[in-house]
Amino acid sequence: MITDTFIQGPIALLLITDRIHQLSSETGVGGHGIFLGQVRNDLIDDRRAKAIEYSVYEEMALPIIELIKNEIKKSLP
Repeated sequence: MITDTFIQGPIALLLITDRIHQLSSETGVGGHGIFLGQVRNDLIDDRRAKAIEYSVYEEMALPIIELIKNEIKKSLP
């Protein structure tokens, strides 16, 4: 089962690059899709946007991630 998939708080770019580097010796891993973004300096109802909040229901998400991972592995030569 996948572990430490979800990060609490800000996600540091160094954390992402370190995790990709950890996979550098894997012969079956060759691509990574990464989205980097920033909070726009929007003014909404006289309030300035400061952050993006996100959440996940880990107990439901982890088995689905594992299922997707296994389906991908089955489709590889």
